[in-house]
Amino acid sequence: MILLFTTLGISLAEIQKHLSYSGNLETLFTDKKETLKKQIKWLSFNLHNLETYLDNLKTNDTMIHPTKITMKPFDYYYIEKVGPYAKIKGYCEELTTMFTSHITTLTIFTGQEYNPTRSHMKIGALATSQTKIKKEFETKVKKETYYPGTVLTYTHHGSANLLSLFWKELEKYAKLHNFTIRTTASDFEIYRKVNSKDLTKQYFEIYLPIV
Repeated sequence: MILLFTTLGISLAEIQKHLSYSGNLETLFTDKKETLKKQIKWLSFNLHNLETYLDNLKTNDTMIHPTKITMKPFDYYYIEKVGPYAKIKGYCEELTTMFTSHITTLTIFTGQEYNPTRSHMKIGALATSQTKIKKEFETKVKKETYYPGTVLTYTHHGSANLLSLFWKELEKYAKLHNFTIRTTASDFEIYRKVNSKDLTKQYFEIYLPIV
């Protein structure tokens, strides 16, 4: 059993520690079973994504296959931030605390240039009939309507850390396929589902305005 555990990547030190604590190797397998299932799921998920990216490269010369759509205007609540892209998650978590119920968060990049360290952003929440701001934040959170018009959009499933990469791929796709990027409108992304415990279940949408 010890030999089998080592083939699963469980170290001898971990096995020894578990034995000294419980004296039962079967419980170690029970403890590790869910972790191993998650690892298998994550590897399968990444393998599928990699195959998709490679297929896209063959057909589009980019890793993605976006869609051109015309979006209707939408209302959203927001707070303004200036900071690095790496802090967007924290900004969204801060905004979430200002509402009484679940919100779908988004970021509108009001600066036109790519600036990963000091970007001007509106960290927002899609407005619905159920969206309510906590009383103490009513003066801090603003509301407005955004008019996206025609956009190229791509939905990314997986880690949010890859969003910057796919923004570059989206811009590359636009140039390769002769789409004119609309510089008078702001790029934006919507975080449709965020699940830090299971990255395979989360997905995000990025939107590039075009003429």
